[in-house]
Amino acid sequence: MTVSTQEMSNYNYMNCIRRSVWNEKASNPKLIEMELKSHKATINENASTIFSKLVENEANTKISMKCFKSQPEITYQMRSLIFDFIMCCHIRLKLSTPTLFLSFNIIDRYCSKIIVKSSTYQLLGLCSLWLASKYTDKKQKIPSLPTLQSLCCDQYTKEQFKEMELHICQSLNWTMCHGPSLDSFLDILIRSRTFQNENTDCVAMKLGALILSQLVCFNLSITFNHSPSSIALACLFITKFSLLSSRFNTFMNFETMVSNEKLDPQLVTLMKTILESINESEIPSSFRLRYYSNDVQHPVMKCLFSYKASWTEHLSRNAVYSTLLSPLVPDFNQETSPSSKTQQMDSTKWMQIPPTPSTTPSTPTFSKATKPAASLSHNGTGLSFRRHSKRDSSLMDIDFFEEETIQYAKKGRVGEC
Repeated sequence: MTVSTQEMSNYNYMNCIRRSVWNEKASNPKLIEMELKSHKATINENASTIFSKLVENEANTKISMKCFKSQPEITYQMRSLIFDFIMCCHIRLKLSTPTLFLSFNIIDRYCSKIIVKSSTYQLLGLCSLWLASKYTDKKQKIPSLPTLQSLCCDQYTKEQFKEMELHICQSLNWTMCHGPSLDSFLDILIRSRTFQNENTDCVAMKLGALILSQLVCFNLSITFNHSPSSIALACLFITKFSLLSSRFNTFMNFETMVSNEKLDPQLVTLMKTILESINESEIPSSFRLRYYSNDVQHPVMKCLFSYKASWTEHLSRNAVYSTLLSPLVPDFNQETSPSSKTQQMDSTKWMQIPPTPSTTPSTPTFSKATKPAASLSHNGTGLSFRRHSKRDSSLMDIDFFEEETIQYAKKGRVGEC
């Protein structure tokens, strides 16, 4: 199919018009503000419909952990390296955030259906970034084929890029861009009443949730075992409590505070898993390229890692308390060996009280010799009881252990009880 000179000139003319209109709009801040307000109003009006459609696409484009593990040459470490490489290319090309998440989604979905060789894994990553940029970025920002070749040091030819792009589209049944990305859920969920209050900064919360979402993409088990909507919601809650803890200079435990939100216990478990997975010393190099400036962390990223450290310290403190307060329950079903019995007898020797001069080590002998007891009348009535006189501690009379008799008057007769 050949393109005539007239058609090419018309295409260039329309391209120039489109760019001039875009530049004119960009130079007018009031117009941009009005367009943003109109966009927000439209999103708020149709948020429920958009969210339902995203969840539907999420179920239709689910990735499979079993299929990924069946890859003979692709490993978890290779996946992390390719994702780190794609993120570095994304930063260098200055592409939009949805492009990065969509390219990650295309890579995982393709690996869930097609066996990929290790020699073509980098080509798959660059083609996925290329496709995602065509779908989400501006036309002037879409990387060209020579640019893609330079990113891989001319390891692949232009024809290989075209063939891989076509094979991705055919393998995913031309639905490579239907998979909802994490940032699309973040944009809708952050507008809910749960995150819209006076104590939270929406801009900082969106950035913190994006950082967490990008870190989660490098974790294989979380990405394949949880849906993007649940991951986005968990990242928003973690960022919310991180910012609140930093603002009020106190640790706010999400496990106790989310009870008021009536959250799903599975979501709370996912939040714990995400916090356990992030580690400041093991972040990819691409994060240092984007969120570090002269070896200084971005304030929001620093806030997230500080909250992770406080949460870990809280868990260790609770573990110590539970260990100290837990009772020692002996195991009566376990048979004791002769050595343990000997140790038990040796350990109880100190409990045997030696006989004192006033007591005898054998069974006490009871003497029937008793001293006269004094009988006292009680208020002039017939009720009386017997009191023992002062006894010798070396003699233990048998009547000392007998129940004292109490006489009482009833109908003129004296009885005993």
